[in-house]
Order: sequence, then structure tokens, then C-alpha cells
Amino acid sequence: MVLNLTKIKKIMGKTYQPFIIKLSKRIIEVLDNDVNFFKEEEITDITFAEKIICEMLTEKFIKNELSTDDDLIGIFTKTEFGNILTQIKTKSIVDSLIKLGYLNYFEDENGEEKFFLTTEGKEFAKKNNITAYE
Repeated sequence: MVLNLTKIKKIMGKTYQPFIIKLSKRIIEVLDNDVNFFKEEEITDITFAEKIICEMLTEKFIKNELSTDDDLIGIFTKTEFGNILTQIKTKSIVDSLIKLGYLNYFEDENGEEKFFLTTEGKEFAKKNNITAYE
């Protein structure tokens, strides 16, 4: 199959091929409808999930490990899929802590996000005898 490079779509500012987005949406549907992943993890915004899945699919396509004709079966190894789910859950937890005011972040000179406990976060940790942050 020849890719039409004029048919591209964006998710969170990144451009992806339509077949990548289509596969990503099918994976999201399975996670949402078949295994209730988002409901069980209390994730209401799936934008990050779409992004991380599209990135992993694109990486596989670039490495020639994915074809435009591939189906869902066997796209990711068990470990790869576990890592994707872990990243989605972690992002959801971090976003929740930021919304609660317990956590904040900044971008360093390399563009990497660096997270830290806010004053409220430190007070909450101290009040609940959580010492791992020290």
C-alpha cells in the first residue's frame, strides 16, 4: 500500500498517518469497551492515551515492524502493551495531583518536565506520614 502523505492528522500537536490514528482508535475502543480500562482507572481524558499509542505505532512503523494492513493482534508484545498502560495510568495520576495542587512541574533546559511537591503537597505528605518524598 502506498501512503498518501497529504492525508495526515494531528494529535496533541504531532502529525500521524491516518492508518496509525485508525489503529490507535481501535486500541482505545478495545481498552474502553472490552476491558473498561479507562473507567476502572477513572481516566476521563484519553488524549494522552491516543498520543502514546500513536507514538508507539509510529515507532514500530518506522522500524518496519508494522504494516498499513496490520490488524490489532500481535502489534505490541505483552511487555510493550504493559508499558503503554503504565504510562497512561501514571500520566492520569500526575495530572490529578497537579489539579489537587499537590504537585507542580517545570521544563528544564532540555525540555524535560521536572516534577516537585508543592507546599500543599509537602503538608499533605507530612500530615499522612508519607516520607518517601524527602
